[in-house]
Amino acid sequence: MVNDARLAAGKKSLGFLNPWLYGAVHKAGALHDIMLGASHGCASGLLKTTPGWPALPGWDAATGLGSPDYPALVKAALQ
Repeated sequence: MVNDARLAAGKKSLGFLNPWLYGAVHKAGALHDIMLGASHGCASGLLKTTPGWPALPGWDAATGLGSPDYPALVKAALQ
């Protein structure tokens, strides 16, 4: 949907997203950092599950970069 907004504005599609996500989007605050909670672990032996990965400030294995704020993503994509 973000690429649709870019194309409608006469811009090219975003292509490979990592540089954009870790640069402009992160600086624009277009992702809500999830800092509480954890994921479930993997099945393992008698324990059935191992500890999961905690949600921490910044990137983490449980939530990645966080949840997107679509209007802010579009605004960042159109700059």
